[in-house]
Amino acid sequence: QGGVMSTPTPEAESLKDRGNELFARGKYGAAIDAYTNALDLCPRWITPMKNRALCYRQRRDWANVRADCERALSIDRDDMKANYYLGLAMIGEGNHTEAARQLKKALESARTQGASIQTEIWRMYALAKYFEWAALASKRKARYDAIEAKLAAACGVEGSAGTTGSAGGTKRRAGSGAVDDPMDLTMEDAGPSRDGVAEGAEGA
Repeated sequence: QGGVMSTPTPEAESLKDRGNELFARGKYGAAIDAYTNALDLCPRWITPMKNRALCYRQRRDWANVRADCERALSIDRDDMKANYYLGLAMIGEGNHTEAARQLKKALESARTQGASIQTEIWRMYALAKYFEWAALASKRKARYDAIEAKLAAACGVEGSAGTTGSAGGTKRRAGSGAVDDPMDLTMEDAGPSRDGVAEGAEGA
């Protein structure tokens, strides 16, 4: 998929800039409105799509983050931030395997571009892989417990299913599905990355 992006009109540029100002002040609802108005004028301009997704990210509205990122990627499937934000949305929705794939794409783009955000992307990729592993470990343990219980019943003895510890202990039991707030599992949240470069709404 792909296609030509819209060339922004002066009015759309002004609305996008207004959205950026509102975002910087933490007025995410008003910023969303400004980006939406910019997109009404230039429906295939991906910058306000990504910036609006960033606003939804601040609200932990993962469904709308995903919708805007998928829309942006239908125009430019290699866009680094669209892939990154989509990966975050997938973590939030509990789809850790797909999140890891999406974040790997973002990480590859960031490394190619030498982008400062690559450290943050790598950290979230590692988090997605951890959740993926933990979910598999939880399923394996459940199968083991079921087999152990059947053997115990057949032998007429009490089994020990469920007595072993669960894999992982970060905020939520391994394999439990969606994460209410994946950013709570990191040291930072949409702020300066480890190399000190702040992430924010794009200006162009």
